Amino acid sequence: MLGGMRRSGHAAAPPSPWLVPALFVVVGAALQAIHHAPLLQTVENDFVGHAARAGSWRAVFTVHGLYPFGYAFVLRLGTLLLADPFAAAKIIAVVSAGLSLRVAHGLARDLFGPGTALATQLFLALNWHFHETALLVGTDQLASLAALLAVRALVASLRDATVPRAIVGGAWAGAAALVRQTTLVLLPAFVLAVFWLALRERGGRRRWLLAAVTVGAGLAVYAPQMALSWRTTGTPFYQTQARNVWFGLHGEMDWSRTAGERELSLIGIVRDDPRLFFTHWANETILGGIRLAAMTVGQFPPWLARRVGGMVPVVCGCLTGLAVLATLASLRPRRLRGLARRIVLPGGVALFLILLVGGWTAAVGLAFSTSRFLLTPWIVCAAGAVALFRSVCRPEDGRCDRRVALAQGAWLLTLLVNAGCVIWFTFRLGA
Repeated sequence: MLGGMRRSGHAAAPPSPWLVPALFVVVGAALQAIHHAPLLQTVENDFVGHAARAGSWRAVFTVHGLYPFGYAFVLRLGTLLLADPFAAAKIIAVVSAGLSLRVAHGLARDLFGPGTALATQLFLALNWHFHETALLVGTDQLASLAALLAVRALVASLRDATVPRAIVGGAWAGAAALVRQTTLVLLPAFVLAVFWLALRERGGRRRWLLAAVTVGAGLAVYAPQMALSWRTTGTPFYQTQARNVWFGLHGEMDWSRTAGERELSLIGIVRDDPRLFFTHWANETILGGIRLAAMTVGQFPPWLARRVGGMVPVVCGCLTGLAVLATLASLRPRRLRGLARRIVLPGGVALFLILLVGGWTAAVGLAFSTSRFLLTPWIVCAAGAVALFRSVCRPEDGRCDRRVALAQGAWLLTLLVNAGCVIWFTFRLGA
């Protein structure tokens, strides 16, 4: 189609990778302009605490058990410019989302080519989940932006074995951890992928050098938080995330159920009831995988479906089902067989991405697999899903036919309707 159109003997130039992010930011800014009050599902539960920390530099650098100082630091800078932490947080969320679209384009291009890069950008920009986190006043999009920058640099370092890329990737991983500590899973995932490559090919010493440089750069960027924690609590990795694990296990915040008045710890929770802990962890991790799939097909969010009621969620669900059926009808058996023949043991990049998605989902599953906590691995999965769709749903000559066009149109309609309904009803029912 577009790829086959030529003018004056030259292929049409692809659109700028900044076009979709720019349009997304314009639309997101317009939506945030009518976001005048903290509404349900449009403000992170802990935003009041973030805003309080952004009130002074001393508060920014006060140790908080659940959140490092990264988001409070950026929010403090925005508050100094706008004199309003709520307005600053709205801008941070929307701009971070726009930049994430640009980074996702680069990552998908590096992995799958330019056609998939643009398709991934459009897919994310039209998906309700990406809109939801861009409208959510909180840490999600900023943490995901830094994590995506780390993922892209680490993928490049695995391919080219270049030290500068490894340093950049590690530094962005450390920066992401300053906003959300879950992003620390990037470093062990990368080290395990390096170990796999070192076993399979020559040059293992250089690979281990890259791993050491990456971890060192990540810890160096994260060092200010470790220094603050050490000075205040006597441990460099102080955190109270075990409270969220307790909440996930028991569904309550009543710490009186703990033994004595000791601070909760993950080891203590496991020791108190190992069967409950591991059952909960397995269930939440599996649920996280299901959430990734539901987010990828743009399914209407269950929490909003329950509040809206009526036929809207049913219609959106039917559209999703029709899009799936249209995709199945457009599958090319020969391409599927060819794809099956190409399945081999994952290389370094593939293993890194698999470990990233699996490790991140499992880390979130320790407490509860809320979909917005899965933003970064979902973007990686979305790029893979778009690449797979483009691979198995095209004729052999690369031209589109009616079945493929129908599947593409069905997904476009599904994403538009779901995103439109989610945004409309979120603001309408969010009081």
